Amino acid sequence: MAHASLCTDHPGWPHTESRYYRLLSNEQGGTWLASWDGQALDFMPMAGDGSLPDLTYTHHNQLPPAVPHQLADALAPLGTIVRISNPSLWDALCVAIL
Repeated sequence: MAHASLCTDHPGWPHTESRYYRLLSNEQGGTWLASWDGQALDFMPMAGDGSLPDLTYTHHNQLPPAVPHQLADALAPLGTIVRISNPSLWDALCVAIL
């Protein structure tokens, strides 16, 4: 993958000058620390077990034709967008309300 950008729209992505971080919990009781340095996405298990959350990769060329061209043009310089699925239904609902 040439260039990717991480979708950090969730308010749980605090960051330093060089990295973004987020704790993720799944329904099986597992907790993972995700970290992004602008190029690589790493996961470190913190507690429990269970699988990693799903990752979605979308390139601006894969957007449906109904997407306004201004939006597609704005996303083009970002390369491929990587999004981590929220493994917690309750967290996803709370963020959607916020």
